[in-house]
Amino acid sequence: MYSGFDGELIILCELFFAILISFFGKHPKLTKQGALLLFTLTCWHLSGLISAVLSDHFHASLIKQCQYLIHCLLAYSVWVFLRQHGKHQLMAAALVLAFLWAIFSLAYKWLHIDDPYLFSWVFGTPFFNHIRHLGFIQIAVLPLLYLPLLTSFQFKKILVLVLLTIFWSSVIWTGSRGTFLSAIIISCIIPFCLNYNKKALFTLFSVAFAFGWLIALQFPVESEVLNPYRLLFLNFENGIESSKQLSSGRTEIWLRILDTMWSHNPLFGLGANSYNLISPRIWPGTTQAHSGPVQLFTEFGILGFSALLLSLTICIKIWLQCKATNLQLLSRVAILGICIGSAIDGHFYFNFSLLFISILLALSFPFNSVQGQQKTNLLFAISILIICIGSSLLIQRHWQSYVLQQVPLSDQQQLDTVKEFPSFYSPSAWLTDFNTAPHLLQQAMELGQQLGPYHCKYFEQELALSTENSTSELFLIDMDKACHRKEERNHEE
Repeated sequence: MYSGFDGELIILCELFFAILISFFGKHPKLTKQGALLLFTLTCWHLSGLISAVLSDHFHASLIKQCQYLIHCLLAYSVWVFLRQHGKHQLMAAALVLAFLWAIFSLAYKWLHIDDPYLFSWVFGTPFFNHIRHLGFIQIAVLPLLYLPLLTSFQFKKILVLVLLTIFWSSVIWTGSRGTFLSAIIISCIIPFCLNYNKKALFTLFSVAFAFGWLIALQFPVESEVLNPYRLLFLNFENGIESSKQLSSGRTEIWLRILDTMWSHNPLFGLGANSYNLISPRIWPGTTQAHSGPVQLFTEFGILGFSALLLSLTICIKIWLQCKATNLQLLSRVAILGICIGSAIDGHFYFNFSLLFISILLALSFPFNSVQGQQKTNLLFAISILIICIGSSLLIQRHWQSYVLQQVPLSDQQQLDTVKEFPSFYSPSAWLTDFNTAPHLLQQAMELGQQLGPYHCKYFEQELALSTENSTSELFLIDMDKACHRKEERNHEE
């Protein structure tokens, strides 16, 4: 279940890196295209702030918008670092190594558990709360796996074949259709982008694809979710899958969230991270809209989404101004792959995925040498530092609220502190503790009715999650009356 605290270590590292660059980086002068990009991104963030203010979950949306801002700062900071130190190949290699480490962790776990066939791989994999989320990294690094072909390494074709085989084996084994289809599309685009023998590139893709199927089929598991044949839209019990099985409920999710956004505020949307917080819940058991465009459009509305599209247009114009290197081309193809995959999944939601996107954006942009630059742009450096400090203060409040919700509710001051900045309010440790004072428990549940996605059914949801049967009576004490009072107040307003 989403806690609102997922990926916070990534955010902390990004903030630290941005602060270092604000002090030691050589920030360039602002160009006309750069100023336009900065303006459109600023409009997007301001739109997101307005969306949060107009939503019913201001603090949680504010934190998510703050995280979006930090990812933008990281993209710029990485670009400044690469421009200054020229470690582009090393940065790309780091992304590939991160992917290989994730695969190695899966293989290590497979070898060290008693029965890998019966193991719950979908929710029990290292680093990810769902095995399909590995696909967000897979599609991001696919074009970068071809980089050894551009070196003078003697066995570069064999190395690329091994990397591509590992890639396709993992994609086919995890059974993500979105990653599988987008990876095929990107693999067909890459030969036309690289200055390399097209026949050799298509041959490497075909051989690795065939090896990937052979290897993936050697590691069967019980879960139908990880059945490789689902990539071919086959179901051995009923033959070809129905349209409902194909969508896995996505179309219904998209229609519901779009309808909710349109009835709430079509101009500014529902606010960042709204999918988890609006009431009634869109689809129980899901944490995001499973579509990047739908997620961003419903979060920011017509105005904010338009600002994002305009920012993307300016990025493309900047890309076209200078002749691109092979690494820049591959990074842009990787971003294209992410955009294709995000049509039916949440690449623009999770912090680890946004981390990869930020670095790829930095690798995709042209850069001028810093040799002729006498001094840094002091205004940019100070602005980044101020933004980082302000973001740190918000993140600190968010962490404090989260930590206080993970320990038993002991006094009024603890509850008041969380009330001041509730962030993503879900204090199961409070509501499932038999020793919680009744008057504090009552306040905690009433706060959940105001802020939680279940509102007046909030206590029922927490009761369903509770493993303590002895708390049942406490959950049900006067809650119906509290719900009626809340409904009466809303009716009067």
